[in-house]
Amino acid sequence: MGMLILLLAGCGRGPDLVIWADPWLEDLTNGLVEQYQSEFPDHHVEVVFRSTEVIAQNLRYGQPMDLVLGLDSRIFTEIGVGGELEQTIPLASDRVVKVNCLKKENQERFQTSNCTVISASDRPLRRFLEDWQGPVSRDSCHLVGDFPAQVRDYLGRGWAKNGFIFESAALNLGNSVAIISRGPLLEACVSGSIVRNAPHPQHAATFAEFFRAEKTRKLLVRYNFITYF
Repeated sequence: MGMLILLLAGCGRGPDLVIWADPWLEDLTNGLVEQYQSEFPDHHVEVVFRSTEVIAQNLRYGQPMDLVLGLDSRIFTEIGVGGELEQTIPLASDRVVKVNCLKKENQERFQTSNCTVISASDRPLRRFLEDWQGPVSRDSCHLVGDFPAQVRDYLGRGWAKNGFIFESAALNLGNSVAIISRGPLLEACVSGSIVRNAPHPQHAATFAEFFRAEKTRKLLVRYNFITYF
């Protein structure tokens, strides 16, 4: 998901803070930015949404960023950029769940259709899923999505019979999907990190203070994460 959000009040001025975040954490990230800008309205914040392993790869190649909101901090160590994170603060736990679409017409369609697994590459969700269930058979008609909107759209259109997503995302989708089974708790899988050699270290440190604020805990609850503090 290559979405780039620029929250800039004017032209010709660079950002005061650069945040890279996993698409699964889009609502949480946007909520944190809103909280931050309510107290610092003159600060221009740039938010880039990329999967956690893509964020780690960009860190390896020296892409400037101040903060990271990611899933599965193991990825940073495995890619060899764990040392690029000055401080990592655990925010929330979650789990992978199996869901199906509640649209009757889509369920009827799968009585006569054939399909294969629709999946990302080595993304955090797939890693967590394989830790839980092992590799998913390619004839199982399961979707392993990259981000919540993909799962919602694919299941809603009948392109996949079942899907694996994070429980927080499933609950946020409301009545469009039903949870069939739940995987083990992924303790502190959601974290916020200050990047070493951040281009805007003071603003990064100020933003990081929000990670353990009561407003943030309420934000995590609103988006159905299991708070870690």
